[in-house]
Amino acid sequence: MKAEQLTLTNVIRLAILNIVHWLSFLSIRDKSIWIFGSWDGSVFLDNSKYLFLASQKLQPSIKPIWISNNAALVHSLRKNGYRAYQTFQIQAFLYGLRARYYFIDHAPLYGGFFSPTNLWLSGGAKIIQLWHGVPLKRLDSIGLGEEHKSEIAKVFSVLANMNLFNLSKNYYFVASSRLFGRLMADSFEVSEKKVLLSGYPRNVFQEAPMDSNYSLQKGLNEKIRKQKADGKKLVFYIPTFRDYGGNPITHKAIDLAVFEKFLAENNSVLIVKFHEADAKLQNVSKKNIIFLPSGFDIYEVLGLCDLLITDYSSIFFDFLPFNRPIVFYPYDFEEYQKSARCFYFNYEEFVPGSIVYGFDQMLKEVSSILQTGADEYKEKREKLYNFCFEYKTFMLRNILIDY
Repeated sequence: MKAEQLTLTNVIRLAILNIVHWLSFLSIRDKSIWIFGSWDGSVFLDNSKYLFLASQKLQPSIKPIWISNNAALVHSLRKNGYRAYQTFQIQAFLYGLRARYYFIDHAPLYGGFFSPTNLWLSGGAKIIQLWHGVPLKRLDSIGLGEEHKSEIAKVFSVLANMNLFNLSKNYYFVASSRLFGRLMADSFEVSEKKVLLSGYPRNVFQEAPMDSNYSLQKGLNEKIRKQKADGKKLVFYIPTFRDYGGNPITHKAIDLAVFEKFLAENNSVLIVKFHEADAKLQNVSKKNIIFLPSGFDIYEVLGLCDLLITDYSSIFFDFLPFNRPIVFYPYDFEEYQKSARCFYFNYEEFVPGSIVYGFDQMLKEVSSILQTGADEYKEKREKLYNFCFEYKTFMLRNILIDY
């Protein structure tokens, strides 16, 4: 919580929510009511989105409810026939008190101490952490520890943790393999008994937006599909967020003018998507370069990608099922290791693709793949896919604790 939010009013609000949270343990829970939320409550993304869209086909008797602090998103969902409410609407409170399951895909306090998914109403309910990808980078402990050093912030941390006491009792994590289950249990400081083995919804139900005819980005999706239909090769560039600031454009790791010429010569289009946490998103699209905006769900079009360029992003795990070429461009490898989280594995041995550290070297590798189809990592990608996704289908029976 930001310093300007550390006010007496918010202390009082947290104290009230704390009382409500403990009273919510008395609520009678309905196993047919499932609450969903994503990121900081403002977006419709990731595993929560895909399970929400697929849930009624999986279990026709359930009532999936999307909770968001984004009024426009709630309006759009309701207009298309979905149950959706803003965080502090009375209907969100009532459903929150009755829901048997809460599904989230980020740290519980990611949206602030006043959880946008109303987890303070979850007493006795099962909170299912879908997370947002197989991790390459080590996950910092995001349990219930204190995050601030000032005395008043410590008071806030204590109050916030108390009104999320249910996390210590009914918090479960989805993992796609036993190994990653152990790694995540260690990172989240929970028992391995609370790891639920299953495929991730955004991998298993990738066609859910199209099947349900609900997408917030139909125009851009069609623009990308048209490039594919016109015979263009689609190269996706998806770098991760950098804790020390900036992105490949501000770091001058990409020369857009040179890349534009390269793409024209190779009958290709570059699709660029920065991490959601990167505030310095670019808006400099060219004829053969398309920058996707914040909030764009890359998974709706990932299957169109012919070649992926990335660095440390977990997106490459989700691209493995297609078994298409990946070029790794960690241009700031040494700096990134010094300032960011470490990796679970030896990066240079683990990743299933060529590693390049300079822009010219990257273009040369991409050119080789586009022009000759050279691909010496096909078998390694397949093996890694089976290693990371031991569970490739959505194991509903594993997910629904005490259904």
